[in-house]
Amino acid sequence: MERGPVVVRADDPRRAELEARGWHVTARSWGAQLDRRVSDSASLRDLVARVVDVAAVRELGEGDAPAVLALDAATRDDYPGGVATAHRLLTRDRATPGPSRRAFGALASGELVAMTFVDVDGSRAETDFTAVATPWRGRGLGTAVKAASVLMLVAEGVTRFRTGGSVDNGSSVAMNRRVGYVLDEEWITMAPPTGTETPSAPGAPWSRSGCRCSPWPRLRSRPRSRARSPHSRGRPSPRPRPGGSAGSSPRVGRRNRRRGADPRGPQEGW
Repeated sequence: MERGPVVVRADDPRRAELEARGWHVTARSWGAQLDRRVSDSASLRDLVARVVDVAAVRELGEGDAPAVLALDAATRDDYPGGVATAHRLLTRDRATPGPSRRAFGALASGELVAMTFVDVDGSRAETDFTAVATPWRGRGLGTAVKAASVLMLVAEGVTRFRTGGSVDNGSSVAMNRRVGYVLDEEWITMAPPTGTETPSAPGAPWSRSGCRCSPWPRLRSRPRSRARSPHSRGRPSPRPRPGGSAGSSPRVGRRNRRRGADPRGPQEGW
């Protein structure tokens, strides 16, 4: 007998079974997709150009890791939505961009004030998270770094992008729609009746956060090489998994559903 919570798709048949046993929804998250064939390069370039008087947008490299860690620590509590969209504080390794882990940032007077990390696997890319420093929100910086990431990766052959985040983060939803993402998944986090111990949903694997979650497709990164590509680089996944956003780890939808994968998706903070 294990305690919840569990994370399942909103249309999962197990939802009715859990609700009949007294479980209740504590959070909702979403997944979204962007396909290269419908991406609008002119609109994406415009989203980046709009912030030119505020910050410089560029791809981040290995030397930016200290700034990435500092911004990550400053925004660590800005990811709404509970276990499905919770953000893991970065380690030095995860804060260091590489060929399969790309990052784009916005710098104001040399200070990193917004960033997005994207895991790339061949022709597929998935937002890990997006974050914007509190004083710099509402200026389009989260949108700009995500737009820059799509522009760069489309040029390199990526054809499908996934992201996601918490339903509670309206800024993240709006940001991703501006970039061109289409919401196509809804996930719910469910908890058992207070003071009870109830079995988790049938067949749900453990996530790293310790909760039981339904399978959530997460890209498997290739071994990271320290060699960096010459260009610059900026999800919601939800594992319900997804700006005026601080982080987007996001963490919401994954189209590639692999059994036993990390149930969380990209995270997008406020």
